[in-house]
Amino acid sequence: VQNHAVDSEYQSGEPAFDGLVEAWMDSMEALKAAEASGERQFVRSDEPNFLDVPRVTFMAVREHVIF
Repeated sequence: VQNHAVDSEYQSGEPAFDGLVEAWMDSMEALKAAEASGERQFVRSDEPNFLDVPRVTFMAVREHVIF
């Protein structure tokens, strides 16, 4: 999932990020396998063409659904 910042919702200055990407994995092992895959390495090699790579931040989280 891609989430793009809505500039008009920031009252002062620019947003800290243009957006964020969400990816769901079944486990940390699945995340590590995906990161080590050839497909991920291909995408990583293209990232400088569309990302400000030094500013990219990675965060692994566990989702908690609140009703």
